[in-house]
Amino acid sequence: MFPLVTLIGRSNVGKSTLFNKLTCSKNALVSNIPELTRDRKYGCLRIENKKIIISDTSGISSKKKTLTKKF
Repeated sequence: MFPLVTLIGRSNVGKSTLFNKLTCSKNALVSNIPELTRDRKYGCLRIENKKIIISDTSGISSKKKTLTKKF
């Protein structure tokens, strides 16, 4: 089983950009439009021959103070 790291934070703070950098991909959409991410994205990060699964989420809405996407 591989470790799972989930990126959680407020909307439009760079979670998807960080996801793309860590996974060396362009799988997550990146834009200045708030709350663009709707679905979770999963990617793989390798550090010293160890595999880590990275998950990008839609984030926490500042208006509702709850997760905008339930797990």
